[in-house]
Amino acid sequence: MGMFQERYGRKFGVSKLLALSALATLAIAGISQTTHAALVASDNARNYATSSGGWSAGGAYNLGSGFGGWTFSANPASNSGSAGAFLADTTTLGHTPPIATSGYSWGVYANGGSGNSNINITRGFLPGVGSSATVGTLRDGQTFSIALASDGITNSNAAFGFNLQEAGGAKTPFTLKYQGGGADAMTLIDASGSYSVSGVDFTDLSAGINVSFTLGGPVAGGNQDYTLGIDSVSGTTLASHSGQISGVLNQFEVFDTNTQGNGYFNSVTVAGTPVVPTPLPATFGLVLAGGIALATMGLNRRRSNIKA
Repeated sequence: MGMFQERYGRKFGVSKLLALSALATLAIAGISQTTHAALVASDNARNYATSSGGWSAGGAYNLGSGFGGWTFSANPASNSGSAGAFLADTTTLGHTPPIATSGYSWGVYANGGSGNSNINITRGFLPGVGSSATVGTLRDGQTFSIALASDGITNSNAAFGFNLQEAGGAKTPFTLKYQGGGADAMTLIDASGSYSVSGVDFTDLSAGINVSFTLGGPVAGGNQDYTLGIDSVSGTTLASHSGQISGVLNQFEVFDTNTQGNGYFNSVTVAGTPVVPTPLPATFGLVLAGGIALATMGLNRRRSNIKA
């Protein structure tokens, strides 16, 4: 009876320690998952058609889901210029914006007169479910989408587009804009610099485009890769691009600078389940090795006690 207890008592001790090692491994994986809660957001201009507050530079309204409130900053030129925002529909325009949802889109204008004017509109990502963070962050594998259109970008130094920024605009890791004047081209700015996006001209922008930005994983040097897709409103692929950004993405910003014509945007979304980084094989190996070491120590201690 004593031999039975000795043999199986030692086996039980080893098994118990190995089981604890496995549980520790699973705990590491669990922590990785809970720190990357999903962020999903959606809003479109139609939501504001019946809002008592409306949508304008006069106030910050938070409709839709997954986004914070709107922040408006309009700087009209001092010499006969003007800048602002409005809810665009057939009544205000005399025509339906090409990217409208049930007849509505968000509109911006920045008419410089003989000077320069601009408007910047920002909106933050809210944290995912279960997160204690105060601001949300676009995660690996998630896609930010926005629809854009314009009536006219005619002046030099005129531009209409959007930024993806760190909280409070502290840094702008990504910009996509249609640059007027001499360049007169769709321009992209990321960690590699500024360059033109071929395949998208003003005819495409005036008819409406859908832009999707998908964040990838970390790359050498501390940056993150991404893929960009630009489609016509009818679904035709106009351009695609892969690049890198430096920094985190907590908000988007739509801007219009001295364009003369109206700019429109609509259908802002964040979609996709973030990629959950799995612990490196070395992590599992270390935990398992630790469990085996503890088991061996326990076994040796038992043998020492038996000899004694």
